[in-house]
Amino acid sequence: MYEHTIADGHGALAQLHQFLESAANWCHDRGALDSAGELKSWTSRLDELIEDAQLLPESLAIESAWRSTNARRKEVALQPVPTASTTKPASVRPADAPRARAAAPSAVRRR
Repeated sequence: MYEHTIADGHGALAQLHQFLESAANWCHDRGALDSAGELKSWTSRLDELIEDAQLLPESLAIESAWRSTNARRKEVALQPVPTASTTKPASVRPADAPRARAAAPSAVRRR
């Protein structure tokens, strides 16, 4: 939308600028100097608006980058801090390793 409205030399604001300029010239050629002056004033204001609007993408990019960095800092700050474990880790045995037989209860043992 920005490209079609502002950045493009044939966008909506450029067309409005051309219209105001043509209307000012038309009024001037017919002796309506007050109207021509007013239209020229609008053309100048539109020039300023276009210049300011052309800076908009840069300022939005800077603000977006700042917000992204700030959000990432908050995300990192909320992550739990890893601490040393106080329990001994359980030994890991491969799935195909032989299992030790459990000892039979003393009443079931054979003599």
